[in-house]
Amino acid sequence: MSHAICVQVFSDARLEDAAALVESAVEKAGLRRHTDYVSRVILLCTPHFAPLLQDLAQLCVSKTNCMNVWGGCASGLLGQGQVFSNEPTVLIAVFGKEFETPRDSI
Repeated sequence: MSHAICVQVFSDARLEDAAALVESAVEKAGLRRHTDYVSRVILLCTPHFAPLLQDLAQLCVSKTNCMNVWGGCASGLLGQGQVFSNEPTVLIAVFGKEFETPRDSI
């Protein structure tokens, strides 16, 4: 199944660093940006990224071609067996076509 979850801690809350993480998650999921369908994207970040959250969501849309982006800020994120709360941290989860919910036929 094509999905990936990437968590990364940064020294500063910068949009460029988060952009690289989005690209890494898409690649880790085994998806090609322009030809594969991305069902949904989950974006979570620590409050350090709160001023950039709108730009981060738009960045996820442009990097994945997916309009189904959900997320927000969390006081702590679990990744690599530990909770990150004092450092700028971003979690990106990318889900491919297999995770699309079936639609009822009318």
